Amino acid sequence: MVVTDNTLCPHCARPPADGGGATDDHIFSKFFGGRDTVIACKDCNSGVGSRVEGKLLGPESILTLLLQQSGLPHGPLKAKHPLGEFMVDLATGDHSALTSVSTVETDADGTTVRVFGSPDEVAKINAGLERKYGPLEILSQQVGSKDSEPESLDISVSSLTSLLRRLIAKTALCALTYLQGDAFVETAMADWLREVLDAPR
Repeated sequence: MVVTDNTLCPHCARPPADGGGATDDHIFSKFFGGRDTVIACKDCNSGVGSRVEGKLLGPESILTLLLQQSGLPHGPLKAKHPLGEFMVDLATGDHSALTSVSTVETDADGTTVRVFGSPDEVAKINAGLERKYGPLEILSQQVGSKDSEPESLDISVSSLTSLLRRLIAKTALCALTYLQGDAFVETAMADWLREVLDAPR
């Protein structure tokens, strides 16, 4: 196999210097074990990374759920519980609460506040609320700490079909640029793949 170096960014067809400088862009996401790279401008590489790959590997993505079940490197999933939201790893059972403060009741005697999170988070929030508002009746909930297993969690994931289509376009664009260099970057097929990818320009 002949590998051709490219001097134009495959995502915007500009010299990398016009887009913040040259960076190595993984053809297949590094998160999934990709090693081969092409040269891409910094603006496109970071934009595609955050707007496509980052979202596909986020806490509400079906890919994160599949990765957790596969044993491959993965991030946490977002889950809901009657007392609040959590980050969970179904592969290991690890979980942590997303710190939250909610007003439970306000009446003539004042406001009752429910705080949930880890014990350290609850203590910090209690201190901050008292500094700002004076003494409050705080209902502290240590939910999601290592010694407090949530009873049930509701996990919702999205297939993010449009992002998968964009990831396929990005992979094809980079792979063909890897093989054919700038000769491919300037073709009609590359233009079409860029339209599907909708890379930042």
